[in-house]
Amino acid sequence: MGHYVIDFMEILELRNPLPPREPVPTDYAKHYDLSSFVHIRHGDLSATILGDNSRFFSFRNGGAVVEAVRVATAYFGKGQFSEPLRPAENGYRLEQSLDGFYYQPLAPGDRGADEHWPLTSGTSRARSNFSHLKSSVEIREVDGGCEIGLNVEGVNQSPVAVEITLRPGGKLTGDLLALDAASPNIYLWGEGLATYDLAGSRVQFGPGFRQHAWTQLRGAQPRLGGLTVYMTGFTPLKQTFRFTAVP
Repeated sequence: MGHYVIDFMEILELRNPLPPREPVPTDYAKHYDLSSFVHIRHGDLSATILGDNSRFFSFRNGGAVVEAVRVATAYFGKGQFSEPLRPAENGYRLEQSLDGFYYQPLAPGDRGADEHWPLTSGTSRARSNFSHLKSSVEIREVDGGCEIGLNVEGVNQSPVAVEITLRPGGKLTGDLLALDAASPNIYLWGEGLATYDLAGSRVQFGPGFRQHAWTQLRGAQPRLGGLTVYMTGFTPLKQTFRFTAVP
């Protein structure tokens, strides 16, 4: 126990009996500001919202578990969404702001004799075509679950992918679910609702959307293990979808 023994010797209060054990709370919603996360529980339903983490949302109903929801854009290869968490009206909000531009060739007088581009400092090259991408996620409680509002704007036709990772072992059903030919664990999702059954419990989510089939976007983190459902679109993109516990 090392130095902890000294604490018990010097602080007499630590020798007092422990308080009586109380039941674990099963109905609450609490924002842990210093740790940047929110935990929600109502019986068998629970949800977690994480700040500064690409796995910003997870949800479960009993044994049916959505392990993670992540968002990425292909904007200049740096669009993996992972931002601080703050309270918002009726819920919680995460925001991301990204700037992008293109480097132009060096002027002839500034080029080295061997024209070795990888060794050239970017600060000596002109930049052009500046743009700005703003992404936001708002999460709020609704009857039986949570609603996520996604808004990505600022540029046109930048691919976006929403990754939903499910705990393996269950049964996935839904409208316009297309299995990826390259992997038995990846689904592209079109419209309507999807339901995941596992361990005698069910989670329903949606509505889905699909505008392209690119799931592993440039600059995004590798796909998480397990069963994965993708919703895809192009900027500007504004979508709202829910995760709910169903009997």
